[in-house]
Amino acid sequence: MPIHLNPWTGEPAWCCRLGDAILRRGGYPVAPMHVGGYELDEPLIPRPLATKLLFEAQKCPDEEVCGLVGAGDDDLPRSLYPVANAAAERKHRFEMDPQDQIRAMKEMRERGETLWAVYHSHPDAPPEPSARDLAEIGYPEALYLIISLNIKGVLEMRAWRPDDAGGMREVTLRVMD
Repeated sequence: MPIHLNPWTGEPAWCCRLGDAILRRGGYPVAPMHVGGYELDEPLIPRPLATKLLFEAQKCPDEEVCGLVGAGDDDLPRSLYPVANAAAERKHRFEMDPQDQIRAMKEMRERGETLWAVYHSHPDAPPEPSARDLAEIGYPEALYLIISLNIKGVLEMRAWRPDDAGGMREVTLRVMD
């Protein structure tokens, strides 16, 4: 596996500190995104929002946390909407509580935001979509962020896009200051 350096710290991506999303490309073609009228092949996320996502995952290290990320008119993510995990077996599964999910979507609309990403954590697995994650894609237009707590002291967040074949392909998530 190639080692990529984090452009902000110079550290290898696999050992970035909290708040530094791991920047890694899975070798798949990257779908373009439009931000501020420009076409980008890598989604951007502000560093404070990336840090909040990693913090959310750490709040419940023994179970999967989940939620939504909203974006403004410029297509840049700006708000985090945690949603309660209603799954019976939360250690290895997430199921958004329907009422909480409706509340989050309503709040997002009231703020003039659109759904940018769905996030969840894997307490003891890599940040890759599981078979269940693939089978339960609810928002094919959204980005999927998976945060792994698999290694003590190191958090890893990776971004995935649903593809036309029913799978997901990894995209490089760029953290911006």
